[in-house]
Amino acid sequence: MKPFIIGKIKNLILKRERAYTKSDQRDYKRLRNIVSEEIKKAKKTFYAKKIRPLRSNDPKSWWSTINKICNSSKNQQIFLTNPENGEPLTSSESAEEINNYLVNSTKDYVKISDDHLITGQSLTLPIVSRASVEKKLNQINVKKSAGPFDPPQIIIKRFCKELSFPLTDIINTSFREKRFGKIWKAYNCCPKVKPKVKPCRLQPWRHRVPQRLNMTKKTTKCLIYDLRGSL
Repeated sequence: MKPFIIGKIKNLILKRERAYTKSDQRDYKRLRNIVSEEIKKAKKTFYAKKIRPLRSNDPKSWWSTINKICNSSKNQQIFLTNPENGEPLTSSESAEEINNYLVNSTKDYVKISDDHLITGQSLTLPIVSRASVEKKLNQINVKKSAGPFDPPQIIIKRFCKELSFPLTDIINTSFREKRFGKIWKAYNCCPKVKPKVKPCRLQPWRHRVPQRLNMTKKTTKCLIYDLRGSL
């Protein structure tokens, strides 16, 4: 747990998690925003009082405290070689080493109760509405470049209502059959030309729309329950 997570924030986190387990989306989103703001304030106050003075007086302590807050440490390493002879580990030994590393990394987390897990049989198939597809199409940024085989973004945005009818049917059919066409996954990837420039990948709008619709759906409790690790 980070040092600036005090009792008030811990109580808010617990309330947020209870709201999430009860599927109370309105209360959960409200508490999520409150927790986010409180953490920003606590982090700013903690840095001003505890860390900033160390930068000039004790740079070593300042750097170690920064690493502690960012959960970064030089000791958190994994080695897949034999320490005696330096030979690579076998597949089973590597798997065991990785498993032990992950177990040790999450040993401080609260164990997830099986009572909150749901089986795959109880999951319902997501159904996308035409209105939600039209809304996502209308939110397309016309200033960004189009993906491969795409018309100009302004055309998609202008005819979002007409395009939403066939696209909704295609998306729901894809969810039902659990697969997407290959052309939906095509993208253009520009090479990295400078050291500080990230490579650019342009996805087609046919792929971005169902992806964003799926991200806005409520995440199942079996995937995310303990949210402390994201702080």
